Amino acid sequence: MRDMEMRGRGFTIEFDGEDRAAAEALFARLTKELPRLLRFFGLEDLSGEKRVVLYRDLKKYREHLAPYVERVEDWMIADTFDGNIHILTLEACRQTREHKHMEEEADYVPVIVHELVHACQQEIEPDSRNCEWFWEALATNLSGQRMREVPLSCTPEQLGPGFMRLADGYPIAYTLGRFLLRTLPKERLLRYCARPDELRADAPALLEAAKREQAEKGIGTEHC
Repeated sequence: MRDMEMRGRGFTIEFDGEDRAAAEALFARLTKELPRLLRFFGLEDLSGEKRVVLYRDLKKYREHLAPYVERVEDWMIADTFDGNIHILTLEACRQTREHKHMEEEADYVPVIVHELVHACQQEIEPDSRNCEWFWEALATNLSGQRMREVPLSCTPEQLGPGFMRLADGYPIAYTLGRFLLRTLPKERLLRYCARPDELRADAPALLEAAKREQAEKGIGTEHC
């Protein structure tokens, strides 16, 4: 529990007193973006109240992360591992090597929205085992994060347990997400959210279809 709380529709922000300005900015962004994402996922509201925990202490955030990841990496600044949203302040992000030049609107705000996408996905079905690529495909695109599309030379197996260890995991997910959002009806995307077993079964065919489109466009391949 942080020193102070700020309550909004479906969430409560927990923060230290010196981070009030950051909490107010976070509150405004969540309030603005939540209705759009609820509509996309066909949700009336979030079930229960989400805790949104704001960290100014990098060490404390990494202590929170440790039980959930094999290794705490420098790029990790936000998560929804326990079903709530945990995120560093912008100033704390800039203390890391990976994010020392982070810009508020271009980089930090999309991370906030990215985690809100995951919170909505968890409302439908929390099982993300071997579906991490799909979760990140939606989150990177629906949040408006700045990423590059990359050649897809990944194997279907690489979309499984080892996906998050791929060097270009997030750009790969972003690229696949661009393809899926452009070519599949939203009803099918939502079915995949609700039925991860179906998604796992269809993943090889989805990857192959995305590769065919890249080949038709003359996009080369590189090893992931």
